[in-house]
Amino acid sequence: MNAELLGPVVLAAAAGGALTLAYIRAAAAVRRVRQRLRRLSRTRVALVITTNRPIRRRRTRR
Repeated sequence: MNAELLGPVVLAAAAGGALTLAYIRAAAAVRRVRQRLRRLSRTRVALVITTNRPIRRRRTRR
């Protein structure tokens, strides 16, 4: 690999590393928030928020 290509490659690697770190930090923050919500209240709303997918509860009319 020549010197011309080395610069962009190093930049890309650094950017990738920074993105990975940011993602890991964000995931940890989300986990902490969910745990705090679970501890605070066991209400239906809190449990819906803490699940991975938002649950839509619709009452069907008969």
